[in-house]
Amino acid sequence: KITSIDPKAFSNLANLVSLDLSHNQIKSIFQETLKNLTQLTQLYLNSNQISSIDSKAFRNQEDLIELRLSSNKIISIDRETFSNLSNLSELQFSGNQISSIDPKAFSNLTNLTLLDLSQNQIKSIFQDLFKNLTQLTKLYLNNNQISSMDPKAFSGQENLVELWLSHNQISSIDSQTFRNLRKLTNLYLNNNQISSIDSQTFRGLTNLTDLYINDNQINSIDSKAFSDLKNLTLLCLYENQISWIDPTTFSELSNLTMLQLTNNQISLIDQQTFIDLRNLTYLSLDFNQIS
Repeated sequence: KITSIDPKAFSNLANLVSLDLSHNQIKSIFQETLKNLTQLTQLYLNSNQISSIDSKAFRNQEDLIELRLSSNKIISIDRETFSNLSNLSELQFSGNQISSIDPKAFSNLTNLTLLDLSQNQIKSIFQDLFKNLTQLTKLYLNNNQISSMDPKAFSGQENLVELWLSHNQISSIDSQTFRNLRKLTNLYLNNNQISSIDSQTFRGLTNLTDLYINDNQINSIDSKAFSDLKNLTLLCLYENQISWIDPTTFSELSNLTMLQLTNNQISLIDQQTFIDLRNLTYLSLDFNQIS
């Protein structure tokens, strides 16, 4: 396996468009290594032992479209690293040790459509981190240590289709957090510490089809919590602490096909609770306290 790369190893490969260095033991990326690879569009550095990246390492890769840095030992991302990668469409950082990201680290990635920051040690999402990522369609933040999110953290992501926030430490969601995500179809909030869902939490998510809020600590759901989710087809609420469901809670979910309520504390179901779910094909109520 490759452990180091001579700075001039690729100096004559000026026409190279794809470079795969994944699954090696590379520890660092320096500016000189990629200096002459100006035509590069794909660069795979995943599954190495990279802990540091020269802030100018990708300075000459203006045509780069896909960059994979998953499964390394990166702990931070500074503001200069991706400053010249305005054509980048896909950036993968999953499975590192990232706990610190400069607020302007992604500010020039205006064509980015996929950003994967899953399986890191991120604790909070601040307001301007994704500010300029207006073309983003998929954002993976699952399996981190996120406990706080600025209410405007996703305010610029109007094209976002998938948002993964599962397996974190989120206990509450501000009413503004998802307000601008009108194209969102898949939202993953499972395996957090959410205890209640109010009437504004999912307001405006009219294109949402799949909502995962299972494996939380939910004991209260406002009767209007899902009123805007008219295109919802899948709703996962299992493994919570729900004891009562207002009869009108699901009244607007006429397109729902799957509803999972397994492992809660439900003891009574009103005869009106499921009356509007005309397209429902799967309903799980096992492991509750229904008598």
